[in-house]
Order: sequence, then structure tokens, then C-alpha cells
Amino acid sequence: MKIKTSIVFFLFLSLNIFPQEAQQPYTDILGQEPETSVEEQETKPAENPEPTESIPQHPDSQKHDTETKIDADKPTENSNAQPEQKINKTTEKNESQTETATESETGKTSADEQPTDSTDQATETPEAEKTAHPADEKKEEPDEQKDASPEDTESSQKDKTLPNKNEESKTPEQEEIERLEAEKKKQEQSIADAKKLLKERTKIPHLFEGGVTAIAAHFSTSFFAGGKDGFLTKYSYPNLEPDTWQISRFPIKYLAIHPKGKYIAAYESDGFGLHRVSLWDWEEKKQVFVKRFTGAVVSLSWSAQGSFLFVGTASLEGITVFDLHGNPQKLFDAPPGIVLLAATGLNEKNIVTYGETGRLVYTNVKKKKILTQFITESKLETPALIKNYTQIIGYKNNKVYVVKADGGEVLAEYPAKNAIFASKITDSLPIWIERSSKRNYWHLRQGNKTSGDFALPNKAVITSARHIQSSIILGTDKGVLYKMQQKPDGSVTLTELTPEYYSPVSDVQSAGSLLYFLSEGKIYSLTEPEAEPALIYAKAKGDRFLLYENGFIIWSSKKTAPIYYYSQDLQTEKIIFRPRSAITTLSVYKDTIAFAEPFSGVSLINIITAKRTFFYKAVGIQEALQINDDSVLVSKSASDGLSSPLFLINIQTEEIFPFTIQGDFAFGLSIDADQPNYLAFFLLQQKPENVKTDLIGMRINQNKISESTFTVLLSYKDEDIDPSLYLRKYVILTNLGKNSLVAQNKRIRETYRLPRDYALPKKSCIIKSFLISLNTDGSLSWYSQNGKRFIKTIRLKETDI
Repeated sequence: MKIKTSIVFFLFLSLNIFPQEAQQPYTDILGQEPETSVEEQETKPAENPEPTESIPQHPDSQKHDTETKIDADKPTENSNAQPEQKINKTTEKNESQTETATESETGKTSADEQPTDSTDQATETPEAEKTAHPADEKKEEPDEQKDASPEDTESSQKDKTLPNKNEESKTPEQEEIERLEAEKKKQEQSIADAKKLLKERTKIPHLFEGGVTAIAAHFSTSFFAGGKDGFLTKYSYPNLEPDTWQISRFPIKYLAIHPKGKYIAAYESDGFGLHRVSLWDWEEKKQVFVKRFTGAVVSLSWSAQGSFLFVGTASLEGITVFDLHGNPQKLFDAPPGIVLLAATGLNEKNIVTYGETGRLVYTNVKKKKILTQFITESKLETPALIKNYTQIIGYKNNKVYVVKADGGEVLAEYPAKNAIFASKITDSLPIWIERSSKRNYWHLRQGNKTSGDFALPNKAVITSARHIQSSIILGTDKGVLYKMQQKPDGSVTLTELTPEYYSPVSDVQSAGSLLYFLSEGKIYSLTEPEAEPALIYAKAKGDRFLLYENGFIIWSSKKTAPIYYYSQDLQTEKIIFRPRSAITTLSVYKDTIAFAEPFSGVSLINIITAKRTFFYKAVGIQEALQINDDSVLVSKSASDGLSSPLFLINIQTEEIFPFTIQGDFAFGLSIDADQPNYLAFFLLQQKPENVKTDLIGMRINQNKISESTFTVLLSYKDEDIDPSLYLRKYVILTNLGKNSLVAQNKRIRETYRLPRDYALPKKSCIIKSFLISLNTDGSLSWYSQNGKRFIKTIRLKETDI
């Protein structure tokens, strides 16, 4: 048994499932009202204060806080078009104009909505950044062009040009113009090459962890699938070529493709307090804008020409409307209530909304006045338009309803069982998937017609469906997509649209020139991305591990399980402790491990004797880190508003020393093995007027703990409770900000963002020649050691020899 690395590509041929329907003439039921001369009110973006920067200081240089801010709002160009982004450590002001966030339920531009694709976002964060449309942004110049001096460029250009008799007559101004034109061509070619390489790297059909949650189709070019893992995959016709990019760490709930196919809107939510809608330029892999909502979004759709994005909400306003730049548009004089469906006619003169109460309201866009309204069936679930916008379908009380769009009359009712609609706009009858009477079986319904029963592999549950061209695409809770074909006899065949399965990596550690990684119970070592991994241990019982002596400490962060020690010298494994809960983090100091259990307390366990040597009973402890023979550093929540989120426990006396730092929650304690008196952690502040997450550097004064110093290294102006942190000498790596990795070199005071690949980073480390990012899908992205040059991403495929 061995591991081989491979990037998996696939291609599926399009299969015709249903007979092609004749395209019905477009019926513009919403454009009957003639245009008026009343001008639409403009919504102007507000202006924000000019962005500011500050210089990150080495922890030894001062005791007061300085910070490098990570901007969360500025949508920027694809990171791979600019592999290196240096931050100028001066106090010059950023000249870019900014727009203020919209703070109401109508969708505020949130700080945590950091574009998940770019390196040219300032890591020294302005207080606000511009939310820009792609057409308004300038292209970044490539690194090789930035690094070349004007003299070098001019000399290179002259070497390639034969001398001629007219050359002496050129003025310095003409020579400068020619030089700049040559530079521009080189820059454009570099950007084009980077985009081409990126496009090749994203041709990955993704297996959605946690399941497929949404499918949206464009009329003639493609469809998108989104999942609980925050990934989107675009499949392009006719061969269903995949294109994958992770836009979030949170589940995607709704998708809406712009009518022209260039943009994709997505609603993502954790199901609790996070609700946001983002717009992406898919070809550029660039976030155009993002809006944060205080409550749940219940619908997402575009107007017929794509001038407006409609966001239905569960708030009193009921609907928020944006233009392509993310500017709110006021189209209603009075709130229409909770909007479950919104659409316009082809000319976008009128808008129709269907509300939870059953109100069908027609509003003139320019006048912002109600033209007419009807009352129809209320509380229809997942309502949609069919038959060229003339009918509305919805599900309620074991029935599928068909309602006349311009009158509200119920045209038809069909018995159904938890209908999952698959209809497209041109379908003349509602199409849906439902369970059959046989266990784990399904069938397709089209009005009164029913297909033969079919079952999915592994007892998969259908979660979404869409009529695509002449087929039905099914999404499942297993993360697999299927293309369904119905035969003339009514029976159904399924074609799986998934990649080859691979082994995801769950944890990484580094030592010298070796990368160690844990994948599905096996620990391997690897020296470079092209090498074949060497199997070290095949029976690891956990998903996390640390290096200890010539062996590993292994535990589980997902379930309650023992903590193990495996010795490579003795080729033996032993249990060193049985915790009462899953252990999220664990640290090693000499021959002792330290960890915290949230409902128990802090424990120190001797690895050799497998005995507990210290226990501090407390509730709400987050992490524990032993920093010397006598002290354990503990982080927790300061929920009472009075106590410190960080304190020290004396192991001998159990005396507690709280540090005087302001914050609600400390976590991510990490110590620099090369500098044992230096560590870092994250500090979350949740004041309503100032929510932010700081990366704090701490210089420990071993002689007098009270004189230890703290320095703000990075600051992210929103909540991030799951960032990673890696310390090595003067280098810090983190994914604070829910985006690509940020590197900070404290020695030369340089902070820059690494280019990202198709998946977001989860954890990172450095070996002798490389920097490695463990990504959220279990892949490994390799960089040059300073992280400024992306090399490749590998996924690990298990094969039998």
C-alpha cells in the first residue's frame, strides 16, 4: 500500500434525458404598464474616512500596542495574477476612496466579508475599503515587472531591437513611451498566463462535504452547484467541464446566476447569527461585493436583464434590492412583507413579489407605486416561476400548487410528498422529485406523470434538483451530483458527476526538511510535492497529532477518545489518558502534555508514566499551554465582563495571575519553539460598536510575569473564531480574516498575503525548502519557503500495489 499524489480531472459527455421542449414565446406579463417620465431616485454610496495604516512593531521594541489590520471589505483581483504582495511599511495614506457599510437589515457591507480570493488586499487594514465593480478596478502588475528596474527593462528592450538610422532622432519622451508600452504588454501577458494557469488548476469536480445545498442553472451555458462546505462548482455545457472555487467556510443556501452568466450571487449562513449575500465575478474568481444581514434570507433572484439583485428577507422590510455595484436600490414606497419570490418582466419596468401571506403585488419600478395586487395561496414553500413567467408553483400540505401569476387563481393541484422542485422557467408543467412508497426509493414527477422508482447509491438523500437542458441534475446529502436519464418506458438511469475519491489530510506537522501529515488513520512523511509519501504509522486512532521525541501524540478533536503515544523506536502504541470530551487543542512541554476540557478543567499528563500530574478544576476553559516548569497559561471566555480572558496558573501553589488585557475571548495559544519566551494568541472583542479579532504577540518575562508585554500584530475588524496560527523564529503564518494565508516577517517588518488556490487554507507550516498550506478540503498547497511563489496543490489518492 502506498500513496500517490494526483490532481484529478474528469469529463462527462452530455446525455439527453427528456425530449427537448419547444421554446414557448416569452410572455412579458409584467411590462403592461407604459413608462412614465418620473425619474428613479438614485442611491448614492456614502463616503468613508480615508483609510489608515500603522507599522507593526517587533515585540521587543515597545510595550504599547501597534497593529497591522486585515481589510475585510475590498474586493480585489484574483490572487494568482499577482503572486507577491508586499506591504509598504510607511505611514502614507491610502488614496483609494471608500464606501461606508450599510448597517440596516437591508444588507450592510460587513467587515467579515473578506474576499476569499485575492492577495492584493491590504493586510495592514484600512478602517474601510472600497466595494468595487470589476470594471472599475485596475489590473495588478506582475511581480517580475515590479521587481525590474526601469534601467533593466529599457536595456532588455533595446537588446531585442535592431538599431536603425532613425533611432538617434528619438526624444527621451518617445523612448519613455515605448518603454512603458513594452512594460504594459509584458504585464498583460503575465496576467493572461496567470489566469490560464488558474483556470487549469480549478478544473476539479468537487465532492461537497456535508452535502449539496443548491443548484442554479444559466439558460444555455452552465449550471452551478453549492454545498455545506462553502464550495461552488460550475459545470459548463456541453461536456460538463467543472470549475471549482471555495467562496466561504460556511454553508451555501441559495444561488442565483446573473442573466448574462458573468456573475453568481450566493447566500451563505451558519444557521445562527451569520447571514450574508455575496456577488462573484466567476471568471476572475473575484468578489464584487458582500452584504451582511441581521436575519435569515429567504429568497435570492435577479431581474430579467440583471439590473437588480433581489434579496428576500424575514424582516419587516421583506426585500432588499441591490445593483451590480452593491448599492441599495429603493423600489418600494412601502415594505411588501416577507418576500418568497421576486421577478420582473423582460423590460424590467414592473416587479412582482409573492409574499408569505399570499399577496401577489405588482409594482412599477420608476414610480415605486403598486399597480395591482392579488390574494392567492399563502405560505407556499420554495415558490418558483414556470411557463415563461406566467405561472407560479409552490408546495404546501402535501400538494403542489400552480397559480396564475397575473391573477392569483389556482390553476392546478397535484398530490405530492415533500416536493423538491426541479423546474426551469420554460417548463409548461411543474417538475419535482419526491420519495416513493418504497424505503430509500424516489421518483420523478411532471404534473400527473410519474417515472419509475429509483434508488441512489449508499442510501443517499436528494437535497436539490434542477432541470438542465434535457436532463435532471440531482444533488445529495453525500455531496455527490447525479445526472438522471429517463427511458421511454419510464425507468431511470443515473450517471455520477463526481471526481475520483481521494484521501483528505486532517493534520500536518513539520520537522527540518520533513512534512508529516495524517490522513485517514495513517501518518506519512514527505519532502517535496513531487515525491511519494513514506508511510510511517498505519494505525493512528485520531484526526490530530503532534511530534514527540521519535514518535507521535495522537488524539481526536471530533469525538471522545483516548490520547495515544506511538514510539517509532519501540514500534508500540499506548494510551496515556482518557479524557471526558473531545480535545480541540493539545500542547507538549518536555515530557508533559497539557490540554483543557470545557466542562472539566486543565490537565497535565506525564507521557512516560501516563499519570496526571496536575489538575485545575474550572468550567469554560478554552486552552492550556505549559510555558515553563512552574506555569500553565490558560485562555477562556471573559463572559462576566470583569475577569481576564488570559491568566497564568502556578503549578506548585495553584495561585492564579490574570493578565490585564481587554477582550471577551482568548484562544489559539501558540508558542515559538525557537523562542520559548515568545508566544501568540487571538483575542476577540465583541462590543457592538467595535467587533474585532486581534492577533496578539506576547513576550514573557520569566523573572517577573507581571511585566510581560503584549503587541497587536494583526487586526481583523470582525469576528473570526477559527483561525490558525504558526510561529517559527521571526515568521508568523495565519489565515485570520477567513481568506488566504497572511505571512508576517517580524525581523524585516514585512506583511503580505499569499496567493491562494481553489480551496481556502485551514492550517500551515514550514519545512526546509517549502511552505505548506493544509486546505479545508484536505488538499495540500505548496509554496516557496517565503510563500511568495505558489508551486502546486496536491490531493492524495490511495492505490493498492
